[in-house]
Amino acid sequence: MSDPLNPVLREPILEEAIRTIKRRGEVYGPPEKDFERTAEMLNTLFKDKLQDGKAFSTADVARIMICIKLSRSIQGNHRDNWVDIAGYAACGNRCETGEW
Repeated sequence: MSDPLNPVLREPILEEAIRTIKRRGEVYGPPEKDFERTAEMLNTLFKDKLQDGKAFSTADVARIMICIKLSRSIQGNHRDNWVDIAGYAACGNRCETGEW
């Protein structure tokens, strides 16, 4: 196991992101279902702002989450922002292509 206080011994960000995706998938279900629920909420919340026939997709949710993490990273450098960005990128790709 890596020492989280020692950057030399810490696991690479992508490996941590993969581990995090698996762990969160066990808690929240597959990203497609989690992001589908979120997309439905966004579509309801923003229905007055969306053009006719337009809706948020599951991949849009991944993009939104990446934006949130980017915004947080500007406030200060926190490793979990970069790990989560990598994880949301992988989940967004899965939502669009069905592949990891």
